[in-house]
Amino acid sequence: MITELNIDCLIKIFEILENDHKSLHSCILVNKLWCQCAIPKLWKNPWRNGEKISSQVSLIKTYISAFPKESKEILSENGFELSSIESNSNKPHIFNYISLLRNLQIYHLESSIRYWFIETFNNKSISEYNKLSEYKLKLLIKEFFKFIFTQSPNLYTLNATSTYGNYDLLTDTIENIPQAKKCLSMITKFQCYKTISIEVKLYPAISKICQNIKRLHVGQVEISKDLILLINSQKDLKEIIIEKHFGMKLNNNPPSLNSKENEICSLNLKKSPSTTYLEFKATYFTMQLLPKFENLRELKVKANGSGIYSREQLEPLLNASLKKLEIFYWKCKHSIYLEIFSKFLLLNGQNLNKITIGARLFIDINNSGLLLNSIAITCFNLQYYEGPIMEDNIFEFRKLLEFFKNLKTLRLCPTREYRESLWDVPKQIYFDDLLDVITFVSPTSLKELRLVDTWTISLEPFKNFLFSRKKLEIPIEFCCNPSIIVLTEEICIEYQNNNILKFIKFNNE
Repeated sequence: MITELNIDCLIKIFEILENDHKSLHSCILVNKLWCQCAIPKLWKNPWRNGEKISSQVSLIKTYISAFPKESKEILSENGFELSSIESNSNKPHIFNYISLLRNLQIYHLESSIRYWFIETFNNKSISEYNKLSEYKLKLLIKEFFKFIFTQSPNLYTLNATSTYGNYDLLTDTIENIPQAKKCLSMITKFQCYKTISIEVKLYPAISKICQNIKRLHVGQVEISKDLILLINSQKDLKEIIIEKHFGMKLNNNPPSLNSKENEICSLNLKKSPSTTYLEFKATYFTMQLLPKFENLRELKVKANGSGIYSREQLEPLLNASLKKLEIFYWKCKHSIYLEIFSKFLLLNGQNLNKITIGARLFIDINNSGLLLNSIAITCFNLQYYEGPIMEDNIFEFRKLLEFFKNLKTLRLCPTREYRESLWDVPKQIYFDDLLDVITFVSPTSLKELRLVDTWTISLEPFKNFLFSRKKLEIPIEFCCNPSIIVLTEEICIEYQNNNILKFIKFNNE
């Protein structure tokens, strides 16, 4: 019988169901053993996106009912009505639920507390609720912080993002509760979005206590000295993600190479040999810091907003030795220089298996051939290429396809000349010759061909391409803008019916 599974089996099963609250709720009703094994998984991270308000309120009531006597007295003295909670908690809890908490999401906690707060004050409307004492709310949140840090033996994940700016409150609690040091010492995942651009005490406080963080995900306007302190204090930091949060205000001009902020960062950031993943989203990152991450496996830069890089600011890329790099991703809504990327890949492409390069404008479009040539002679493990190509890059493209026997995905964007206005009609760019190269040279491993932007394909080369796939008996997924395929949709459907082609239309992002 399944109900007679041993404890080890049950624990494995419940680990798989960890994010499935409904199934875990059902499991705790099976028998005592199942309940004992499932409850820790259920209460490890009790907050979930999309939880009903009633469930969030019930959760807060459960926690408050287990507050120590001192905390309940503080709340009562400050006007909190706890009689309904007390009357429902005459019997002690079977489990110490807060001791099972391992994942603390501050913004979820704040949201749940506010829902309970509204219900407690006679279900007043949100507008009426906003007039209530902010002091009382902060007092309750503070008591929750004390409760968590004294009762939970270890947290492993901390998302310190505060919707209502309670960073100082959190910091003060961490610094003044002795048990917080042990509770937070084993944090391996730390996340925090500062919704306004201010310096806070939180990072220095976390730096003193949490030195085992493996994944750091922060929302920043720029790389600050406090963030550098947090990074430097880690013993085995694997992943760093820094991004601009939607609530942050950015200066439209990136920091200059000689700015005080960048000078501090460059001087103070220690080498981080354990870091294998580095990602920057919509925020400026000085390339002078890149050599600090010598064992990087994955580098992602999504530059928009103020993430405008001049040639001078990109050139430090060429000083980075990233011989273990496997994934390189760079997309921006501004301009980039293909010559610099060509040289970077030539220096660091030995282990790359995935390359993505995209921009609104390529300054030196004639260097697209140089880029392809650098990839062809260096990146022998390449499986995925998304990037620019010119219609006359026949030789370089052929060389690339001949060398790469494991290439699975091609996503090709035409390198265009500069247009004075987005409304200017772009020059028609034909994909025919490049498609012929794919037809006669492409590796049998190729599974996806995506044409980004407005290429033009003639009917005959497209027929030849599909016929070659039929002869190989190897299906391929073909994706394109609808404007490309006006003359060829009928033949696409024919090969699709023969299971040779999976045809997908998409609009340009």
